[in-house]
Amino acid sequence: MNRFLSNMMMLAATLAVSTAHAANVVYPDGERQQAPDAIFLDRAGDLYPPFGVPVDTAAMLTLDPDVGAVAPLEVVTLRGMYRWQASTGKPGWKKLLAHAQVEGSSDFDRDWEAVQDALRRTVVKQLNAQKGADVLLVVHGFNNDFRGANKWLVPFEKAVLEAYPQVRSTRVYWDGLLGNDAGIGIWGEAQYNGPRVGQQLRRVLNQLDADLRVRIFTHSSGAYVVTNALGDGSHSYRGFEGSVQLKERAGALDGAYAVPRNITDLRVAMLIPAQPLSAFDGFAQGTKGVVPTRLILGTSPRDKAATKLGVSCAIGGNTCMAVRTAEAFQWSRKALAPQAGQLMVIGFPAPATGHHEHGVQWYMEDREQWQALLGQLLGDASGCPASGKTWCQASDGKELAAR
Repeated sequence: MNRFLSNMMMLAATLAVSTAHAANVVYPDGERQQAPDAIFLDRAGDLYPPFGVPVDTAAMLTLDPDVGAVAPLEVVTLRGMYRWQASTGKPGWKKLLAHAQVEGSSDFDRDWEAVQDALRRTVVKQLNAQKGADVLLVVHGFNNDFRGANKWLVPFEKAVLEAYPQVRSTRVYWDGLLGNDAGIGIWGEAQYNGPRVGQQLRRVLNQLDADLRVRIFTHSSGAYVVTNALGDGSHSYRGFEGSVQLKERAGALDGAYAVPRNITDLRVAMLIPAQPLSAFDGFAQGTKGVVPTRLILGTSPRDKAATKLGVSCAIGGNTCMAVRTAEAFQWSRKALAPQAGQLMVIGFPAPATGHHEHGVQWYMEDREQWQALLGQLLGDASGCPASGKTWCQASDGKELAAR
């Protein structure tokens, strides 16, 4: 049996198993205590309260829509759990209202929005207080819970802060689901959550001070969280068609969901951006999205998860931006129309045989490419980095330069 057929059979088995066993990710009190400065978001993008305000994550996971305990669209969400607490007289809802300094009423949805507004103000204040530093938001990808994400987040932050002491790092945890070891088979569901999370994260970004130096690092599916936080990512993802509200929010130019044009110094690095090549098409060259001051994409043609074990990046949730280096540059350049030097794609090396492991910790070992990516995101580096296979914009903004 040749390798392709073998991989196809393995992929089919993996898809069947992991789709059936994909689990939502929640963040209980003990985990939020370990990362008190982090941003925690549920699968709808709503903010968790800080540690000290108890969250019944067990109820989030077990409330049954079939018996009317929670609405189907609010399964495994903070809103659904707190709505249940409010309707049954549980004390947790009142504690959350007290923390947010919101006077409760008979209108749960109005009170919930007021609570979320209060939590957002706290996060915005925390980030704006870091003025003068490079404010780095770090967004993990799919198939991660708190412990799994921290396997790379902790050494990543340590390495970054040692090399770039001007950085202040804030982790962003969200529900990218949890499946098998490779994560293959849950891409589609994770890509359903990601845009919703991104639209809510936007409501933090669009309140940041204009003179804040914002840097964002994403891994894997964290890319489409941030793509949808910065602009209209609705062209590439399923799930928007059934919601006019989500579609309208996607490229909003004003109101609570306005794209964050207030950020004037924005650099974004997306390592293995597990999203379609067309992910930025809805930005319409900056009219419906924020074009970063500098956008760096780190790709690998042999990434184990993004290539779906080498079968196809286009199946089981499209992840082709992560693996097609030249096309990732060309599609993104056309969609964003960046100025010269704003866009570069760094191709990480492919192993001679087999696949490149998907985790950030493995890409950190590709030191030349890794240092080039971080240098463009956080350092004084400018121009096209001479590392491996790199695509970037020539000085006249019209030519492609490959090195």
